Amino acid sequence: MPATRRPRASLYVRLSRASDETNLSLAGMERDLRALADRLGANVAAVHVDDGLSGGIRNRPAFREWLTDAHERRADILAAWSIDRMTREGVSGGGADILDTIEATGVRLVDTQGTDSTTPGFRLGFVVKAEVAREELQAMRRRSRARSERAAAAGQWSAGVAPYGYRIVRVDGRPTLTIVKAEADVILDAARRVIVGEPVARIVRDLNTSRVLPRSAKHWTSTSLMRVLTGNTVRGHATFRGELLRDADGMPRDLWPAILTPDVAAQVTAWLAPKPGRGRPVGARANARLLSGLLRCATCGRVLRASSNNGVARYACSAPQDQCAGRASVNAAKAERWAETELLDDFMPLMFTETVPTIDDSAVKLAQLDEAIAAALGELATAATPEVFARLQALQARRAEVEAEPATAPKFVTRSTGRTIGEEFERRDIPGRRDLIAKHLNLLHIELRPATWPHEPVADRLTPLYQVMGEDDEMHEYRADEAGSAAR
Repeated sequence: MPATRRPRASLYVRLSRASDETNLSLAGMERDLRALADRLGANVAAVHVDDGLSGGIRNRPAFREWLTDAHERRADILAAWSIDRMTREGVSGGGADILDTIEATGVRLVDTQGTDSTTPGFRLGFVVKAEVAREELQAMRRRSRARSERAAAAGQWSAGVAPYGYRIVRVDGRPTLTIVKAEADVILDAARRVIVGEPVARIVRDLNTSRVLPRSAKHWTSTSLMRVLTGNTVRGHATFRGELLRDADGMPRDLWPAILTPDVAAQVTAWLAPKPGRGRPVGARANARLLSGLLRCATCGRVLRASSNNGVARYACSAPQDQCAGRASVNAAKAERWAETELLDDFMPLMFTETVPTIDDSAVKLAQLDEAIAAALGELATAATPEVFARLQALQARRAEVEAEPATAPKFVTRSTGRTIGEEFERRDIPGRRDLIAKHLNLLHIELRPATWPHEPVADRLTPLYQVMGEDDEMHEYRADEAGSAAR
């Protein structure tokens, strides 16, 4: 007589990691379900696990696979630890999918809490328990929202993991943020480099190359760095439900130490804001070599273009054949080697400094007031209370006072980076090195004359032209062969 086939059971386990569910564990639930399958005389055909997903999500991957086991006849029994592990959507969501699956396939549904689809009154009991699970989820969400609202009102950090540049500490039992110096230094250095005009992509490349990486990602991207630099957290501020937390006067609340001061933050935001016309025209080629745009033909004054012939790169006069008698050209590698040695040699040991523009305090105040006024107007549109209207009037009056203050001329601050020019040169990419040569040496361009005899040394044909401040406080042009040391 043939042996009776044991039924096959498909197990479903879910844990959302909510604070109300810390008494459960995936391993514990699976152990209970395997024991249940053994009591029913069933073999475990599959175990499906949704780890960290709420029961309020309908299309959970493992949940869908669990139901598919029944539809495709891979299981005779569907087992879960309890109905609230199956779904918290109520009978109109995931509960309906479960009931439809049972009716369409005839599969048996059980859980460790006594639910069994083969018993009388199962459907009514299932509907009640599914709706209770739905109400429990709504209650958990209300409690979580209330905790967040209380934390926000008290100025606490309630957004989970601390952002880059900070760590969570407790002050009087309440969570807040304190600065992590090493990470704050990275943010400050990136902000300074943005302010002096360095492309974000170059800063990102330097960070990734030097293995100064974010906490939760394998590398920096332009987007992730800009999000840190322009976020409210590094300014000492926080948001709740997308709105900036403000004090009674409508100004942003200072909740923890700021990494970026208001003037630096304003400059970073201004530099990173989209600007019309930024970027190369479509189809335009980037200047890929060190001296691109810096070399000029001594005969006609036109820019020399970089090109390659049979694998040998050269800079050559861009003038048409009949418009320049000399048409100077030079081996690119030799010209660049000259620039890195003879041109920069005297400067390599010097300390590298950067000039950073500062923003007048009144400009920072106006920007903050404009933001506060816009927020107050938004509140008036939804709730025109006397308190909001009074705050708006006070903000507008304060703005008028600041606007009436005398304007001050832009100031520039020169800061030492702690690196030599040689060290700065090594850490930059090719466009960055070209900028360093041009800006830090006050270089206008470099003239190249045609060779007067074969194999004439490149150094004899190249003449740097500098821009130097004269005694009359005006900028003047100096040729290195006429006033070389003075130009430097």
